[in-house]
Amino acid sequence: MNNPTQHRSWIPGMRRRVAGAALALAIMLVPAFLTIGSAQAQTYTYSVLHAFTGTPDGAYPSSYGAGATLDAEGNLYDTTSGGGTYSLGTVFEMNAGGKVTVLYNFTGQADGANPNAGLVRDAQGNLYGTTGYAGISPYPFGWGTLFKLDTAGTVTVLHTFTNNPDSAQPLAGLVQDAQGNLYGTTYYGGVYGSGTVYEVDNTGKETVLYSFTGKTDGYQPYGGVVLDAQGNLYGTTASGGAYGQGTVFKLDTADNETVLYSFCVQGNPCTDGAGPEAALALDAQGNLYGTASGGGALGHGTVFKVDTSDHMTVLYSFAGLPDGASPVASVVLDAEGNLYGTTFDGGNLGCGPWQNCGTVFELATAGSETVLHRFTGTGGDGGNPWAALALDAKGDLFGTTFDGGNLACNSGYGCGTVFELTPAKLTTVVAPTFSPGAGIYTAVQSVTLADTAPGVTICYTTNGSLPAVSAAGVCTAGLTYSSSSPIPVSTSTTIYAVAGGNGYASSSLVRAIYTIDAPAPTFSQAAGIYTTVQSLTLADTAPGVAICYTTNGSSPAVTTAGVCTAGSTYSSAIPVSTSTTIYAVAGGNGYASGSLARAIYTIDAPAPTFSPAAGIYRTAQSVTLADTAPGVTICYTTNGSSPAVSTAGVCTAGLTYSSSSPIPVSTSTTIYAVAGGNGYASSSLVRAIYTID
Repeated sequence: MNNPTQHRSWIPGMRRRVAGAALALAIMLVPAFLTIGSAQAQTYTYSVLHAFTGTPDGAYPSSYGAGATLDAEGNLYDTTSGGGTYSLGTVFEMNAGGKVTVLYNFTGQADGANPNAGLVRDAQGNLYGTTGYAGISPYPFGWGTLFKLDTAGTVTVLHTFTNNPDSAQPLAGLVQDAQGNLYGTTYYGGVYGSGTVYEVDNTGKETVLYSFTGKTDGYQPYGGVVLDAQGNLYGTTASGGAYGQGTVFKLDTADNETVLYSFCVQGNPCTDGAGPEAALALDAQGNLYGTASGGGALGHGTVFKVDTSDHMTVLYSFAGLPDGASPVASVVLDAEGNLYGTTFDGGNLGCGPWQNCGTVFELATAGSETVLHRFTGTGGDGGNPWAALALDAKGDLFGTTFDGGNLACNSGYGCGTVFELTPAKLTTVVAPTFSPGAGIYTAVQSVTLADTAPGVTICYTTNGSLPAVSAAGVCTAGLTYSSSSPIPVSTSTTIYAVAGGNGYASSSLVRAIYTIDAPAPTFSQAAGIYTTVQSLTLADTAPGVAICYTTNGSSPAVTTAGVCTAGSTYSSAIPVSTSTTIYAVAGGNGYASGSLARAIYTIDAPAPTFSPAAGIYRTAQSVTLADTAPGVTICYTTNGSSPAVSTAGVCTAGLTYSSSSPIPVSTSTTIYAVAGGNGYASSSLVRAIYTID
């Protein structure tokens, strides 16, 4: 058998980007409410139908992105990328009783080697598929083949890939139209070496329909294409696009390519997803569903929808633990619109030789995710499902794992499995509820947990770990909740809870994220109009938070660690000598950034003074004006009108007073005066009446 590392090297690098993230931290940051293993929906019984041994039955069933093929009698058809007579892969059939028959062993010659994709079965029972290697040159060379396996077990190579300008290395499966034409993608090759979409017609002629340039149109299509009723093809590329993190594309019947969506539109981190590696699923309304192997809320991948208006919606972001990570396979739809899929990683930390062995999940139409199975890697159930699921008419799910199963194969790593998930009705307690619900608050919360099932035990955690309860109602992980002791939440906290015992099986695991925003800072002097310099202090009722402020009109910002990323850190009184707007925000010490507070302080200039003062005089007077505010402009009138001054210190009515030019008063005169400018608002209007007898 070939070195398993060689087979695992087919795992694209995009998936590896997400596998190394800190999963424990990741749990804290995903959407506020998560259901894992729904207690109110059907649960599933997991069973291994076959564990591969390498020789003679094959090893490493991958069916990259796509799933196995089922016929009307319940027989399953698929490929293994390794094992078999020549250790270069097989085509196999598993009947409804679970018996595996190898239909073909690849030789690594003209027939190809390492089939990494699923199969298409026509009405006559012929199977069509691809190999990633050999064909034009013996293994380990060559660019792959497209083959037909007839009902007599004879393989016919319909096309041998030759790289540029032809296609190279088809990793994905095929789709067949009503005329028998086959459509697929290649990872490499084409005019630009960046992958292709191709057609092999019913006469065996291959045509490259589109060569990716590796730029905004996309790069490296790992997954296959889907075909709508009008003959348009839809698919994904794992890289390229406007932001370099992959695309969803359409290829119309005239072979014009349109990018429907480019991932990572918000920039790093790519909260909308990154690196879609699987084919899409198409519903009856023309909506497209797919997976992105990375990105999302925590970089562990997403399930997304692209509607008929080309609007992309993230339906679910994976957290890594316990719901899974790196969804590299397509999803399948049931009649109600629920989605079923697999994740290559995540789920069960510490499982198997490679860690994080993946999950099988259901995504309900309402958006809640249910983990149907977490792989153990070493428990005989398999590990790291690379392929999509197949759904039969009874609602049974069939799939394969790349690793695990018979650990005597491949030096303890296992050579993969075929598994089945059968829906079953279980008596399971309803998940606990939270009061108040998850959300953003500005004050300490007292959270109570409740369950409708009588006498059950509720177990919970606040440290990011997962609680667990036994059938006897004992918390085997986490804390035991008591209705007399609500959970105090004074800082941002994630609470996980589960219920069980008293004759009930364990409920689903539920989560509520409470974000406690720091209260807005307060100002020692209220905003308003003042005529003297103010010394302002800032305060916040949340203990230990940092207060950040600005006086230049910009908005301050503070991190949850209490670091001012914009503005100044408050530590001492703020002097306000001229009209000023102060913005302030608080956060840190477990508190999220609170609301932005603002106070506008208007400092009016003091009113001007007259010398000599108003009064009755027998001789002419020389009147001087003065103001205690530095640098202000004094405006005055002697004709009975009112002077006015702008905040810029310009007399908009009246005359500008100069200290070098006192005002001569030789007859009875009324002088009006006002001061302002240099950061001061206009003072009050003052008047002095001089009577000259």
